[in-house]
Amino acid sequence: MPDEDDLRDLEDSDLKFVPVTLMQLARGVTQVESCENCNPEAGIPFDWILRAIADAKDYVDYILPAPGICPKCRAEIHEKTLVQPIGNSEAANRI
Repeated sequence: MPDEDDLRDLEDSDLKFVPVTLMQLARGVTQVESCENCNPEAGIPFDWILRAIADAKDYVDYILPAPGICPKCRAEIHEKTLVQPIGNSEAANRI
């Protein structure tokens, strides 16, 4: 269930919604080592990985065509799912 801050964000006129293609989603998942379901150390929101792939630099929220799948435990990965990126991914290099 979304909290009040999440709902307020949806009303923000500066927020842009960026659709993610299946190819972009697949590229993002290839940069994931594990997710919060199987790794308590996962701490990067999946949308950080999507940001580099979708090349969206503004205040955005992503619309996935389907959930990604964690390569380690097969759990669904959504935009805000915490993940552990593979060591050489763009998201891992930004930490």
